[in-house]
Amino acid sequence: MQLGLSAYSTEKLGDAAKMKMSSDDVHSVEWVNETVVREFVFLGFSSLAGLQQLLFLVFLVVYLFTLGTNAIIISTIVLDRALHTPMYFFLAVLSCSETCYTFVIVPKMLVDLLAQKKTISFLGCAIQMFTFLFLGCSHSFLLAAMGYDRYVAICNPLRYTVLMGPGVCVGLVAAACACGFTVAQIITTLIFHLPFYSSNQLHHFFCDISPVLKLASHHNHFSQIVIFMLCALVLIIPLLLILVSYIHIISAILQFPSTLGTQEVPISRLLYLQFVVCIKNHKNVRRLKTITSKIFPEILTSKDQEPYHKVIQDFSEEV
Repeated sequence: MQLGLSAYSTEKLGDAAKMKMSSDDVHSVEWVNETVVREFVFLGFSSLAGLQQLLFLVFLVVYLFTLGTNAIIISTIVLDRALHTPMYFFLAVLSCSETCYTFVIVPKMLVDLLAQKKTISFLGCAIQMFTFLFLGCSHSFLLAAMGYDRYVAICNPLRYTVLMGPGVCVGLVAAACACGFTVAQIITTLIFHLPFYSSNQLHHFFCDISPVLKLASHHNHFSQIVIFMLCALVLIIPLLLILVSYIHIISAILQFPSTLGTQEVPISRLLYLQFVVCIKNHKNVRRLKTITSKIFPEILTSKDQEPYHKVIQDFSEEV
């Protein structure tokens, strides 16, 4: 009797161990299947299967036009020494940033429009997201730097060459790139540390934040809040800086007519005449023409400058 009970208990324990092992094996298999997402499938243009060749031609023409215009802008600024000013320096950097930004997304999209299998590897998706976030965020802060440049040029023209020297311009670009790199690094790390196992079908034509987050099997609310706050700050902070710069510019322009005692003079001429009045007593008035042409190259045409150069000449004779 005792032998029978011991044999029965041993058999039950063996069955329980087998059940436990099988349960562990199932969980391990599920865990392996849940974490192995090696690639994503783009479904952005899947509903337009009959128009993909036409879309390819349209996007190709637009992309080549964008590349051509940016190349012309950059080469013109580099080759023309008269355009080696802070404003055109920022414009060249902005054009280069836009070129790189489109290069991250558009070529892959064009290939997928003609390909049967529209896939991207897990690592490739992470690199694409980081790169376009880095360039996009840097682009926003570069626009803020350009707004500050215009503020200094109009509101502080006498100190423009000092406040916007080469070192300052390079520093502003470096700061914009550092902000973009930091934001892109944080967001990309938070997203691609989430588990992906529910699906690998991405309803977009590139690895954007929202479509990739929808594929994550488990959402960390803290990560979502951080991502949302960073995206909001990248949009709000540059926008506020640009608004503040142009509010000061507009307020300074509106003060010009009352300062000069006339309401009918064009704003471009008011800017030029106010600058002339401010430095009327400058000892080196003979260099005034050169200084004004460097500070206001985009404001005055040669026709506008003629009457005021005569005024400058009169000032020179008086001194």
